[in-house]
Amino acid sequence: MSRPNAKVAGAWLLALAFGLGLARAAAQQDEARARPEEAERLTMAAAEPYAARGLESAPPAAPGGAGAQAARILLFPARAAVQAGTFPLRAIGGALSRSGWLQRMARGYERDRYLVPVAGIDPLPGANVGLRIGHGSFLDADGCVTYRLAYGGKREQLYAATLRSRDVDLLPYRAGWSYRLTAKYEVIPRKHYFGLGNVSRREDLCFYGRERYLFLGSLRHAMSPWARWDLTLAHQRSQIGAPSDLSGGQRSLGEVFPGEASAPGQYVDPQNIQGELALLLDRRDHRARPSKGWKAEGFFGYARGTGADGVSFVRYGAEAQGYLPLGGRHILALRAAGEEARSGDTDAAGRAALIKFTELPAIGGHSTLRGYLTDRFCDNAVVFWSGEYRYRLSRLVEAACFADFGKVAPRLLDFDWTDLHRSFGAGLRMASDDEFYFTLQWARSDEDMVFTATLEPVFDRVDRRERR
Repeated sequence: MSRPNAKVAGAWLLALAFGLGLARAAAQQDEARARPEEAERLTMAAAEPYAARGLESAPPAAPGGAGAQAARILLFPARAAVQAGTFPLRAIGGALSRSGWLQRMARGYERDRYLVPVAGIDPLPGANVGLRIGHGSFLDADGCVTYRLAYGGKREQLYAATLRSRDVDLLPYRAGWSYRLTAKYEVIPRKHYFGLGNVSRREDLCFYGRERYLFLGSLRHAMSPWARWDLTLAHQRSQIGAPSDLSGGQRSLGEVFPGEASAPGQYVDPQNIQGELALLLDRRDHRARPSKGWKAEGFFGYARGTGADGVSFVRYGAEAQGYLPLGGRHILALRAAGEEARSGDTDAAGRAALIKFTELPAIGGHSTLRGYLTDRFCDNAVVFWSGEYRYRLSRLVEAACFADFGKVAPRLLDFDWTDLHRSFGAGLRMASDDEFYFTLQWARSDEDMVFTATLEPVFDRVDRRERR
């Protein structure tokens, strides 16, 4: 390297170090401003040292083992890049926090009294806007009624209403029974499909129209502050038709997959009645932004085809999440999940009946393989896992670097380590301990570069009945 270039590089390094120091100081000031009660306590302790002596307990020491220190050293480049690149967002987040607007919105969500405009971005179908409304229930004082309305993409529409009792998803759980009733109607004029299997091709992207009705009821029983049973019953009907607004060489489902073997159910409107029992164990310290603990879920369900859809099937699976504090604001989050749908029915010719492709498990999208388009791979069984390094930039904003891996297969027993799909990326999220606000994330795979903006927590997928 020549001498002038070395001087320039040294100047850049000094500027970067100075900028990181300012960013960290700003973050610490934001955190101090957001915790006036802590500052007041320390001031009183300093003013009355003898009265305070012996009454103040020292804060728990941050984990400082060799493993945690090694992880922090190895992740220093990622932390430095995040600090430098996210300074504008942290400045905005700090201003919002000081204004009190986010706190007021969070209190509204906690009381289920809100009217909030929302927006999101997904590569398929694109940008969307909507409205979420919540108000008190006419059945009980602790319950609420919520509404969701959304419009976007290629004239997609969604309307949903939910009547529920107290929010059992808030930690800590209150022992006892609770319920949730949901009615949902959605119109998707141009829904995408890639075909079945783990080696389905990106160039086989095609589209179909879908109109769907869903009625769902859930009865929940919290046995303890960290254990819960969920019993869910649902009825749905999906009407499949020709897509609209195709352009630029885009093809319809029938053009790419004319047979039932590659797109089962395209000529019959899938409809069924479903029942599912799930056990949830949750030992996380917070719901929306956990820093330690674990969460595990196992479920088993049965769907019986009705009307023209004569295929019945069982569906079962499990998921586990773990959160490891690395000291300070550093967190390692891990997640693994698998599920399978199996049918014992046969058709008129005695062959095994195929489950409709709209009912099959799928991976791809903002909460599984984030570098692929939504529902990129689908089959009777899916397995995936994720790892994230998270760094808290301020009281409400955190950044993450992540890696996702997964594949689909005809059966879980067919799983092997070949042909794994993988994606890598980074994101920024805004959340309090118990309320998630939104996430912006970018991810890259061997097929696509995907940017999404969503209101849904990354590690919590949409309800299984609503997702497929």
